[in-house]
Amino acid sequence: MTVVMEQISSDGKRRQCNSRCHSAKRPKCTCICGGKFHGSARDGTFEQKVEELRKPIQEMIDQATKDAPAVVTESWANPGTYNIQGKLPLEER
Repeated sequence: MTVVMEQISSDGKRRQCNSRCHSAKRPKCTCICGGKFHGSARDGTFEQKVEELRKPIQEMIDQATKDAPAVVTESWANPGTYNIQGKLPLEER
């Protein structure tokens, strides 16, 4: 199941925008995308909408990399793998 975005609360509850939303036939969207991807697999715009998100997300990652000592991001190409950009701070002993 393709997951475009996911929110995990501090108590472990997950909310996702996944293929149930992308292939939806009914007009009401109840997932976390707020309708951005709702029905997009059916009308053929899913890939276009995902691509529209790549640039602003990459810009946020680039800015965070400049502002923080290290940024850990999940790979778009290989979900479940992570990229580390910058240096991770060493724990003080």
